[in-house]
Order: sequence, then C-alpha cells, then structure tokens
Amino acid sequence: MLSRPLIAAVLALSTLFTMGAEWTTTNFTITVPGGSEQLAERIGQWAEYYRKVKAKEWLGREMPNWPYKCPLEVKVTYGNSGGATSFDSVRGTYLPVAMEVEGKMDRIIASVLPHEITHTVMAHYFGQPVPRWADEGGSVLSEDEQERQQHEGEVRRIVSSRSRVIPLRRLFDLKQYPRDTIVLYAEGYSVTNMLVSRSNRAAFLAFIADGMRRGWDDALQAHYRIRSVEALEAEWLETLKSSPRPGTSPGTLLAGADSRSTGTPTGREVVRRTLPPATPVVGTPRPVVRGVSGGEENRDEWAKPISAPASAPIMPAAGVIVGTPRPKAVVPGNTD
Repeated sequence: MLSRPLIAAVLALSTLFTMGAEWTTTNFTITVPGGSEQLAERIGQWAEYYRKVKAKEWLGREMPNWPYKCPLEVKVTYGNSGGATSFDSVRGTYLPVAMEVEGKMDRIIASVLPHEITHTVMAHYFGQPVPRWADEGGSVLSEDEQERQQHEGEVRRIVSSRSRVIPLRRLFDLKQYPRDTIVLYAEGYSVTNMLVSRSNRAAFLAFIADGMRRGWDDALQAHYRIRSVEALEAEWLETLKSSPRPGTSPGTLLAGADSRSTGTPTGREVVRRTLPPATPVVGTPRPVVRGVSGGEENRDEWAKPISAPASAPIMPAAGVIVGTPRPKAVVPGNTD
C-alpha cells in the first residue's frame, strides 16, 4: 500500500503536469498546458518580440506596456492552427485581457501569434472597434509568406467563382462575419495588401480612420485619389487579373492544416477565431471574446464607431524589419 506522503506527491506531480508550465514577461503571462517552462519562456520571448516589431511596422513606434499582463494560453497540437483574443474597454481604450493560440509550433510562431498581436496594435491605435475587413486584412498581412500566399490563392478562387464575392461596398460596411467567413479574410487581406503596397501602413491607417469618420468614398479620394469604393473594386479586380498568381495550387490548404487531409476553405471558420474588439458596453466594462458564434452573421448590432484618431500615425522609421522575423539571438532553439 502506498503511503500518504507518496500519494500526495504523486497527486501533486499529476496536477502540475495537467496545469502545465507558466512564464511571465513584461506584458504577458504565458501558460502551456502539459508543456515545459522552457517552451513557455520561448513563446513569451516571441510574443514580446512581435509586440515590438508589429507596433513599429504599423505605428512607427513601440506601444507602451499594458497596465496588466495579458494571459496567453498556448496549445501545441498537430491539427489546425488558430487564435482568439478578448478585449476589455477601460477608460476609453481597448486592452487585451486574454489570448489563446493553438496549432503546430512553427505555425503558432510564424502565423498565429503575429496575427493576434497585430489585433492588439490595431486596438491600441484606434482605441475602438476596427472595421472587420481592415482588422483581419492587416493581421493577415503580419503573417508569414506561406499564409499570405494561401490567401492570395484563395481570393482568386473566390473571384473566379463570382457567386462567393462580397462587393467591397458591402465588405467595408460589414459589422458581423458573413457565413462564408474565409471570404472576409481573403478579400480583406487582398485589398489591404494592395492599398499598403501603394503607400505604406501609416497611410492605410489614416485612410481607415478617415473612412470610419466621414465615409469610405471621401477617404479614398483624400488618401488614394480613387473616386469611390466601386472604382477601388474595379482597380482591385483588374490588379488580381494582371498580377502573377502565387505559387500555390488550387488545393493548397490553410496554415496549420494537415497536408494529408481534404480540408475545405470554410474550415478556417472553425480554427481562426479572431474578431475585432466589440463595442463597449455602458457601465462596468466586460471582456468581449473574439470569436464566431452560431448565427452571428445574421446579427448586426455592432455599432458604427463614433470617433477615430484625428491624425495619421508616425511613419515607420528606416530599418524597421518587414516580413517574417527570425530573432535567432532573442529566441533560442528551433521553431518546430
């Protein structure tokens, strides 16, 4: 018969294994269920790294430290990748109160984590809900080349099918996810990429701020000399026709999907749970989970933002890293 001290020790070890490891950084508290402290530390280093790099890419400067640490739960699996972030409205700002990422380790680091971190950058800059197409489009733009190419291939398949296309006028006004969620991601990324390529991220953010404040047609005329959303759509479609096709086959799966499976584009609706911050509730602030719930596409109570930043963000400084960062000196070890 086992002694009581031995039983207690076994139970303690079992509980510790179930709870996993935890690591704390300046802005995050990382937990990895069933994982090691070394893995939690590594994810924490990447999270802080992306927080600095993505803020510099989009805002030209780092964000100030959050007043409290954002819980970041990491689930390393061999399945699809995805992420979710919750925000809370505090004194007119939106701050992340919880973040979850899951999938294969390489996809978490190269794709999911920078995507989620970019949502926090957008929330910091605007301090209010961001149009869904721009929030997701900018966040996909922050992912690695593999993910961006897959979205490029996906948007071409959507456009070629015609029946799946969301006209840009409707896309810009969407306040909830459409049933075919991947269309919002693909079109949002494609349009965002085109506009950023024409100027830069700072100009794009200024355009979004103006569009939220005085309408998309006026904002397009002011920032891109395009007379209307319909004119932008015509240029966008022509760009898709004339630009080289990405090096992906029609059957390429989304990031994190098993290459042996026969997944469909709509599978992304299940695994990518990133929504923009929701409208603040009058009274005591409550966390709003970024996720697609059943029937959400039929509701439209996401209020139109009543204000936007009055000025454009600072231009990114010269030498800012763009693309997939590889901070070998910062994050030790391999990423797979």
